[in-house]
Amino acid sequence: MSLTITAGVKSLLSVGISLGDIAIIIDQGRKFGNWLRTARLDEELFEAIADVSKSILDRPGLVDVVYMSSKWSYVNFIYKGNNINNSDREPLKDTQNLTEFSWAMVAIIAGLDVCLPSSSVQNFLVDLFVGILNQNEELAEALRVQLPTNIESWRSAGQVRDMARVSSVYIQKCRLKLTQERAIPELNQAERGELQAFLKWLLIGKDTQFHLLSATVFAIAGWLKRAGLHLNTEGDQRYETEPMVRYASDSPLYLGSLSSKCHPSDLEDPLYAGRGLRGISQQVTFPRGKPELMIDTLAVDRDITNSMFMFWELGCRAATKMELISSSLGEYDTSSSDIHYTLEDHDPVMSKFAPNLSMLACHGFPVVTQSILNALEKMIPREMDPKRAEWLQMHTAPEFLSRLRTKPSQEPENMGLWTQYQALVFGFYYKLLEPLISFEHVHEEAYFRGIWGYGSKLFLVMCSQFAEGLRRDGSVSRTHLLYMLSTMYNGRQHVYSKSSSKSGLVGIIGPISVLTLPLLRVSDIPRELGSFMLVDLPVIDLLTEANGELYSGHGTGLEFFRSAKTPEEISPHAPDKPWSVHAKMGNLFDGQPGVVMAARCGGSLVGYFSPLAADITFLGASYHVPRHESGYVDDFKVHGYEIKDEDWQCGRVQRPSPQELLDQIGVVHSRGCPALRYAAAGFFAGVHEEVAIVTDDIEMAVGRVSAQDGGVIIT
Repeated sequence: MSLTITAGVKSLLSVGISLGDIAIIIDQGRKFGNWLRTARLDEELFEAIADVSKSILDRPGLVDVVYMSSKWSYVNFIYKGNNINNSDREPLKDTQNLTEFSWAMVAIIAGLDVCLPSSSVQNFLVDLFVGILNQNEELAEALRVQLPTNIESWRSAGQVRDMARVSSVYIQKCRLKLTQERAIPELNQAERGELQAFLKWLLIGKDTQFHLLSATVFAIAGWLKRAGLHLNTEGDQRYETEPMVRYASDSPLYLGSLSSKCHPSDLEDPLYAGRGLRGISQQVTFPRGKPELMIDTLAVDRDITNSMFMFWELGCRAATKMELISSSLGEYDTSSSDIHYTLEDHDPVMSKFAPNLSMLACHGFPVVTQSILNALEKMIPREMDPKRAEWLQMHTAPEFLSRLRTKPSQEPENMGLWTQYQALVFGFYYKLLEPLISFEHVHEEAYFRGIWGYGSKLFLVMCSQFAEGLRRDGSVSRTHLLYMLSTMYNGRQHVYSKSSSKSGLVGIIGPISVLTLPLLRVSDIPRELGSFMLVDLPVIDLLTEANGELYSGHGTGLEFFRSAKTPEEISPHAPDKPWSVHAKMGNLFDGQPGVVMAARCGGSLVGYFSPLAADITFLGASYHVPRHESGYVDDFKVHGYEIKDEDWQCGRVQRPSPQELLDQIGVVHSRGCPALRYAAAGFFAGVHEEVAIVTDDIEMAVGRVSAQDGGVIIT
């Protein structure tokens, strides 16, 4: 282990990170890259390509390591659901000792992630490094093997030091001054080429002047200055060798600035079919709470833009009259279980509408409602040319949308109608899913990443599939919802497939991670257990494979036994000792993949269980909804046996033994302790025990388990 990593380990230990978690972080960093291994991975990169860092970063004085280390000394991440940082209250220290090259790449990746999909960054850097080193395909092959790990480490280092957030804020503000656009579109091909040329000049160039045409690329240059690289983007040159960058839109040498917007003519550009772009789907970076600002990035006339904002709002209003309700459809099964969501509609159709509007509504929405039909009637009034209405009907049908690379049209009139329909659908889904999301682990100035683009069908396909699932099956899985949310907030371009996507997904980790809420904050409230959290920091105790997907593990880590006990009268109460539950990687315990929940009682590790097992138990028939008014006191006594804190701490817990004593009932004393209630549900569901979770009626819970010849009630 290198001295840098050793120092980092000691710093992590100082703030209570366990040795087991640190071992996983190091192992994960070695395989996939993370901030703890950034310096060592950069050494390995140059070992792999038989070169030195000076070959890629040769401009003298561009990076001052001491200055960068001081400027970005703040370290912040999530551990056990809490923010850990090196504020005055914490002894955590930044001990990474990054090199000039490492600091430059961390800053560059923080800028690239704002305007390029994560999947495109690798190819971009391969081209950049091959161009700088004047090498051939052999070097490119080596870089494609090594760079993904380095990229992830640079990205993680930028997140930990808050550079990722600051870059989004700076680039947006800079672009806003130049373009009056409040969202940040993905770089088009011309801009990618200009950014390649600029970075090559910046890293190894000898000239001191560079003019930029693209507002976005100029904003990235400004961000690199803001990050601490020594270049000048405004004012006069301060010393002879200072690199100067100028935005050239006002210069007589140039006709104007490049635009990031995807114009209709781009539909014919063959470059959009490859190099990390799916058709013409674009990543669009938008500020927290304002996904509708993605509309600003589309190259349509102002009257169409105004109409799109109106239809987005109409879609939002339609969604407020519906609600997604989480539930489980059966008992926990390690291979096929999942949480499901059904739709409650409170907006029945009260008026008569043209049949084509109802057919169109079925293409993008899970149910036809009064509000949706009213919006579509505004979009397609009776006086509109029937051919245009038929065109939209045909080009929003599932069979057309499924052909992702088939462009809808080049007629501006048709595309104006198409984009308004997109705005209505997208506004609906962003609003429909918003109540399921917690933003407590996202900075107020955070920027999210969506998917759009002029003529893009990708997210429209996802919406159509989601609607079809709700109509056909009556529900959609939590796995499906996680795919949707990761696309809506992290720009992930993975389409859910019921036949090939595995069940049991509990999180997708990326620049913006989407996680089920219990992984970060344990609750005993079913509505919260069906919710999600967005996170814009690394969650260091939750690690995934390269695709970012995190699945629920299984097992219990407990020994269960059956033995008849003479029943006694029991008055349920709170546990005697403090309980805590935190998400951990399964390989910490039994080498199994996935994430499990580790439970502690009075400081002792009790065992581990599947978060999916606990969620399914709380969201199913085992949970008894409250039946009485607030303040009701239930003094019902249970005829059974107690499962005490001492039993949990010993790691040996009794299960009911109905064969020897009819209707044997175990009682878990968890009153007022959500952690124990959640843990007990997960432990017993993991061994398929009959469980009843009490809210305010113990007798009803006893009746449930008695009907099954015994079981466990969680009071």
